[in-house]
Amino acid sequence: MKTFTRLLTIVVFAGWVGSVNATLMNVLIEVDIADFSAVTFSATGAAPSVNEFGVSTLEGISLLGIFSAEETVNPGAITGDLVPHGATGSYNQANTLPSDFDLNLWCLGCGETQDFDTSFAAFTGVATVDLTGYSILGAGYYGDILDADNLSSGVTIGQWEIIDSSATVPLPSTLVLLGLGLAGLGFARRNKV
Repeated sequence: MKTFTRLLTIVVFAGWVGSVNATLMNVLIEVDIADFSAVTFSATGAAPSVNEFGVSTLEGISLLGIFSAEETVNPGAITGDLVPHGATGSYNQANTLPSDFDLNLWCLGCGETQDFDTSFAAFTGVATVDLTGYSILGAGYYGDILDADNLSSGVTIGQWEIIDSSATVPLPSTLVLLGLGLAGLGFARRNKV
């Protein structure tokens, strides 16, 4: 029984640590890499972590450190309707930034401001970008979203997180049930001996 209690404590603690890590992040955009020719940037509906008003959609947002190697070729046009709060036009262009590890999403021809308010969702919609051949990080990575096109003028408003919807990942509750089942089998076998 003592072993079962210890195992249960470890499983519960591991689940708690995972949930604490998830709540420390303020994920505003999920980046799905299931298809590199159509990488999707989906709004999560979360509010930004700070208020930041009046930044032009021409500057857009920057997903800092999303590439694992330097990228110098700009992806170009974006399809979809990823719209920042306070604007009506969606981001329609993607560029690598001077650091070459960052991706800038912005709106050519919109002439609007994006107003990030902690009382409202930072973004709505989904955008798709062809990143075939780019060194985008893998599932589970995350980084900061800057509300501008470079580090000198922007404020971190939240985070991006990379997912892979084509990969089958068991839910934490499934893992807990599996662990409890294995622990129960071990406990039952120990009592028979």
